[in-house]
Amino acid sequence: METQWAFLHVLELNSYVIFIPIVERSFRSALHPGSDFHIMICTESGSTKVKALSFNLIAYVHLSRNPYNLFREAYSALRVHLNTFKLLEEKNIPSIIDKFGWCTWDAFYLSVEPVGVFHGLKDFTKIGGVSPRFVIIDDG
Repeated sequence: METQWAFLHVLELNSYVIFIPIVERSFRSALHPGSDFHIMICTESGSTKVKALSFNLIAYVHLSRNPYNLFREAYSALRVHLNTFKLLEEKNIPSIIDKFGWCTWDAFYLSVEPVGVFHGLKDFTKIGGVSPRFVIIDDG
């Protein structure tokens, strides 16, 4: 129902645009589908006791002619504006990133069962030719 960003091709401008909802103070925004190709932005606190009449930032919009550069440009600019997160190249990457792992959510969602995990691991090795170094059992 809600989306964390939308990426669109604007034919009239021969460009691409991204809409990124923003988190401001105790509020977070998300994109929701509207009617007739409209996008709605919903901003909420998740609490009936935390309210506001206005917001400074609910979404960031970035336009670029190059779709491959759009995300980097947008998140680099947003990082400067918000100063609340770091880009990947600014972070220390843990060594576990080099190991192949498997999260059961992708295969089973809420229906994780031991037999499914066993067969999934067996299929990775037998069919895919790789063995996950770690498994995250996630049933939501």
